[in-house]
Amino acid sequence: MSKLFACIISGAEKADLAAIAGDFSAKIEIIEGGVLFDVSGLENLMGDQTEIAKRIASILKEKNIRGNLGVSANAESAVLFAKNIEGVTTDTGQEIKHLFIEALELDADIQNVFSALGLKNIDQLKDIPESDLIARYGQDFRAVIDLIDQKGKRTLIPNIKEQNIEWNFELEHSVKELERLVFIIANGVSEILGETVRRSLSTENITVVFTFEDAQTKTYEIKISFPTVQKNFWRRIIDHRISQDLPEKYIASIRLICHFTKPRSAQFGLYSATRPEPESLHLTVNKIKNLVGEESVGVPVLLDQRLHKPFRLDPHSEPKSVEDPEIKDTKLQIAFSHFKPPIPAFVWIKNRKLMYLKTRYFEGKVKEHGGIWRANSHWWAGFWSTEEWDVEVEDHGVFRLSRKGREWFVSGEYD
Repeated sequence: MSKLFACIISGAEKADLAAIAGDFSAKIEIIEGGVLFDVSGLENLMGDQTEIAKRIASILKEKNIRGNLGVSANAESAVLFAKNIEGVTTDTGQEIKHLFIEALELDADIQNVFSALGLKNIDQLKDIPESDLIARYGQDFRAVIDLIDQKGKRTLIPNIKEQNIEWNFELEHSVKELERLVFIIANGVSEILGETVRRSLSTENITVVFTFEDAQTKTYEIKISFPTVQKNFWRRIIDHRISQDLPEKYIASIRLICHFTKPRSAQFGLYSATRPEPESLHLTVNKIKNLVGEESVGVPVLLDQRLHKPFRLDPHSEPKSVEDPEIKDTKLQIAFSHFKPPIPAFVWIKNRKLMYLKTRYFEGKVKEHGGIWRANSHWWAGFWSTEEWDVEVEDHGVFRLSRKGREWFVSGEYD
């Protein structure tokens, strides 16, 4: 595919110029006085460079932006045209000949020599043999000769950081069945992830937007806890998410938005054991949710309440990935292991104090104990019939002792 570049030189705001360039290209470079952007490949959609230039010029006029536009197969020539020729200029091979030598921005001494020789435009300069110019001004003048011959070595260096990339598809006939959408969405996912890889980026968030026949829309936000560009993984995740909440209307168009993030970094030692990829875990979790229910799988969240199990499951959250964890001084928390079922116990009490604890697994003198507490802070839920103590049994550890009626149990152990 042949290369083609466009350059806009204008006094308008750079953000406005970049927005116009963004309608035609994803590769945009902000330069002094304007923008340079790659329009390669648009010939198949819009026509030759003259038609492309007309499209760009029409948007400039529509936005009421005045400036010069240059279009050429060489990036440096496009910039040269836009900086020195008013209006719209396309490259036919003749435009550069009529430019004044001042457009080449030569050193003042060289410029004065050419003026003294009566050389005014580039066409006259081209009459001088290249070997004579290089012999007189050195190899550095080769860059000027290349520019005159429209062989400039300038490369476009994108310096606008986009936050996302979009893919749009208009359906010829509206559809409702997921099976017919799967192949279309898979194609779109492949395209946006392919472009993401080419930009050396990754993603952990893809948005799917369905537009219906009545112009209303339905949006699906698919977020994961780690960046990845694995196409098969994203296809499965998106298919699963949509299948859980199928739209009831006929779909007229599909839009995919891939939100950029930095790629995941991972480094393993030479003899490190292989570990499952996070993508595999995520797919497995979704399969488990299908079996046991969405609300039965999630990330545990601690509750600041006195409960038998002081946590709840958040089915909408995902474990946070920490690639470069900071080492911080943190307060150690006491862990507690629940015994299922609780262990029946015999307790000796003297003078209203716990003296001795015996179970079928261990027994010993009670060194210290704390309590009485109610087993649950939700007094309205009928849990206050259970009383609890924390007891330290000599040579065995710290346990939670529970009493319900006249029966005693060891319900867990502190680690």
